[in-house]
Amino acid sequence: MFKKTVLSAAFAAAFATPFAASAADDKELAAIRAQIQEMKQGYEARLQALEQRLQDAQAATAAAQNTALAAARQAPAPAVPVAAAAPAAP
Repeated sequence: MFKKTVLSAAFAAAFATPFAASAADDKELAAIRAQIQEMKQGYEARLQALEQRLQDAQAATAAAQNTALAAARQAPAPAVPVAAAAPAAP
C-alpha cells in the first residue's frame, strides 16, 4: 500500500513539474534571471572584498615579521654573567 502511494506521488510529481515550469511566463523568467544576476554580483563583490582583506593581512604579517627580524639583528648580544663565563675552581 505504501509503495503504491509513494509511486503514485512520484509519478504525479514527475509529470506535474514540466507543466508547472511551462506555465511560467517570460516576465517571471526574466525576474528570476535578474535575481540570479544580482546574487552573482553581490557574491563577486563580497569575494573581492575578502580577497583584499586576505592580501592586506598577509602584507601586514610579512611587514611585522620583517620588523621583528630587523630588530633582532640590531639588538646587542646579551651580556654573559661573570660567574658563568669562568669555570668554577674545584
